Amino acid sequence: MSISCRSGSLFQRVLHSVRTPRRHLNLLEFQSKGLLEEHQVKVQKFLVAASDAEAVTIPKKFPCEEYVIKAQILAGGRGKGTFDNGFKGGVHLTKDKRQVASLCSSMLGHKLITKQTPPKGIPVSKVMVAEAIDIKR
Repeated sequence: MSISCRSGSLFQRVLHSVRTPRRHLNLLEFQSKGLLEEHQVKVQKFLVAASDAEAVTIPKKFPCEEYVIKAQILAGGRGKGTFDNGFKGGVHLTKDKRQVASLCSSMLGHKLITKQTPPKGIPVSKVMVAEAIDIKR
């Protein structure tokens, strides 16, 4: 009787480990775009800011018609999220290059709260600023 119990629990552990996939690789959006770029896959121009000072320099480094500013956290729903400082949305579009730095500043160092984050949110330490592009379908 004790042998069958042990083998039964062993079977359950093995079965459980087989059915539960684990993800061991987590990439932020800018990291995955960088990886694609390294392998000659065309992606839109982008730069990453980790501070307000870096954010100010981005529009000078690559001018474009429209920018998309995205908070970089490992969670979905960033566009509909809210920051702990009251700022709404972790994804913003702007055609005004003077707004890039202020949008980045509203995100950097603050916690973004979405449906996929813990209730207190996740701190944003990096923001990706990219050239906004239209996707043809």
